[in-house]
Amino acid sequence: QGGIFLDMAIHDIDYVCWLVGERPSSVCAFGSISSDNSALYRSADDFDCVTAILNFPSGVMANMEDTRAARIGYEQKVEVLGTKGLIQTRNMKASELYSITQNSCQSEALLRSSEERYVDSFPTELNHFINSIEGKEENLVSAESCIIAMEVSEALSESLKTGSIVRL
Repeated sequence: QGGIFLDMAIHDIDYVCWLVGERPSSVCAFGSISSDNSALYRSADDFDCVTAILNFPSGVMANMEDTRAARIGYEQKVEVLGTKGLIQTRNMKASELYSITQNSCQSEALLRSSEERYVDSFPTELNHFINSIEGKEENLVSAESCIIAMEVSEALSESLKTGSIVRL
């Protein structure tokens, strides 16, 4: 009910803010509705594909793209491009096998769901949460980071509706 930035992209927003180490100073967003479920998204006044730009006080700019309709599988990647090089994470596949012949290139398909992709991460996260509640570990997620992710999500939703840059 909160729109694509709250329903889906909030984890990406949180991750980008953590990676940059600061709260954005301004954001803007663009969206489209182009999937087979377009009537559903229109009736909810929502989008199925969005692009967002987050500007940070340090001069860092982050570009995010999120879609509810990726038929190729669960694609998720991060690239950090700087003056001294590029760091990139790749999408997880069942196998890293890649074959090239004279007539074709073939690769394993992307993992289709978050359950497949994060089969090891979910239990680790749940155990950390339980240990935090029991006082055995310090919680790695701060209330401040959650609030920032919510504020940025709301600002991106506002930008999406107004077509304006939103300052935070």
